[in-house]
Amino acid sequence: MARIRYIGDIRKFTNTQSEEMNVHTISEILKTIRLKYGNEAYLVAKRSHILMNNENMTSILGLYQKLSLEDVIIFVPVCGGG
Repeated sequence: MARIRYIGDIRKFTNTQSEEMNVHTISEILKTIRLKYGNEAYLVAKRSHILMNNENMTSILGLYQKLSLEDVIIFVPVCGGG
């Protein structure tokens, strides 16, 4: 199972800092978030930086990256300002 960590706004939808999911790709994680927590949580997750083992996986190919049992996926909110 992949370990999923949530940072920032998405926590108000998940009510947890982390969880484990039996999924094979990051795309499946996003689908599971939509089913489990709703469309708004899904949209927040999709807008986030998605890190796999501290590597940014936000590109299209990264969403279909195969996951292993040891992988840690982190959803980090995009911050901006100026």
